[in-house]
Amino acid sequence: MNTGAVDTIDMRDLYGFTEDQLYTGSHPENQAIRGAPHDKWPATFSIAWDYSPQHFHRALDGESASDFSDDYSHVLIGEANLAEIDGELHGSSRRKKSELWLNSQDKVARCILYWCNGLLITPPMLAVNMGKLVIVGGNNRMAVCRAADLARLPFLFSAEHQVMLAAKLPSFTVIQADCQPSQRADHE
Repeated sequence: MNTGAVDTIDMRDLYGFTEDQLYTGSHPENQAIRGAPHDKWPATFSIAWDYSPQHFHRALDGESASDFSDDYSHVLIGEANLAEIDGELHGSSRRKKSELWLNSQDKVARCILYWCNGLLITPPMLAVNMGKLVIVGGNNRMAVCRAADLARLPFLFSAEHQVMLAAKLPSFTVIQADCQPSQRADHE
C-alpha cells in the first residue's frame, strides 16, 4: 500500500480527462467500470492513501481547506480492522459489500479509477456519535475498500475521539502523530 503524498494533479495532463468528467461519469472508463465486481476491475487497481495534512479537507466532500482547519484543529490518522469498524458503524453509515453500486455510482467509479491510475486518495474520516461510529466523510472510499477486501483501513479522526475509538475498536492504532492547523498552511 502506497503511503506517500503528491501535489495537486491536473487530470488533463495525465489522462486526457478532467476530474469533472470522472465525477459526472462522462468519461467512457467511468461508464465501463460501473457495476463491475472487484475481480473485473483493471489489474492496475491498487489502494494508495494520501496522508498529507494539507489534503485532509478532501476527506469531506466539498469542504474547503480553511473550513476544515477551523472545524478540526487536531486531526490524527488511525487504523483498524475494516470488519471491526463495520461492526461498530451507526445504521446510517452502514453499507454492505454487496451494496457497492447502489449509491453514488459516479463517485464509486471515480475512486476505483483514481486508484487504477496510481493516484492517492485521502482516507475517510470517522467520529463517534451517540456511542456509535459514523462516517463523517468517505463512505464511497470505504465501500470500495470493502469490495476489495481490504483488511485494515486507515482513517482520519479528531483527537478528541481517540479514547472512544480505542474503546470501540480493539485493533485501533494511531499511525500518524497529531497534525496541527499550522501544518496545513498549504491551502488550495
